[in-house]
Amino acid sequence: EVARINRLPDPNRIRPGQVLRIPQRMLRSTPVPARLVSAEGDVRVEGAPATVGSPVAPGQRLATAEASSAVLQLGDGSRVKLTPASETTLAEHRRFDLKPNATAGDGSGDSVFASTMRLLRGGVEVLATKVLRAKPLEVETPTAVIGVRGTEYRVHLDEAVEATATGTEVLDGRVRADLAQSNAGADVAAGQGARLRPGQAPLVVALAPAPD
Repeated sequence: EVARINRLPDPNRIRPGQVLRIPQRMLRSTPVPARLVSAEGDVRVEGAPATVGSPVAPGQRLATAEASSAVLQLGDGSRVKLTPASETTLAEHRRFDLKPNATAGDGSGDSVFASTMRLLRGGVEVLATKVLRAKPLEVETPTAVIGVRGTEYRVHLDEAVEATATGTEVLDGRVRADLAQSNAGADVAAGQGARLRPGQAPLVVALAPAPD
């Protein structure tokens, strides 16, 4: 299969220095927990009180109450901050070892990570490290998928306005905002925001200036 993907006429003849494309699913991977590095107020993992240093395993829910916040650090060094009254699931947090017995944990050495956050309520602020990843760091909502390779951005559900609306603001870098189960999407650059609703093309606008 690797020979076919790379169009090798003879799989037994691979030249020194030749670059081969290997499907992600063929790489050895391990699900690993993320770590809570900040917890202010009432922060819970799977309904149980959580404190700084608590692990958050793939599939677990992390929630903040009113006037509470939390910061989750992923394996590649990226940080995800939950704003007050928010809930998210660490849908995927997997380490792919590029070399045998790899132990690197910053995503820049012998390991790379694939991470997906699923936002269920409220909002998150993401500070993504600029490292090589197995796939873009993504934040999923019921209506949108926000994917990024290295940037600072926010994602929130506008429940007060419309239960199915997803908003994103980009502070640094660039993200790709796609409607869930649709080919419609838009690139959103630093200083821009986008609102995504089912059945409508994403609306990208300039962010308002910061208050002086």
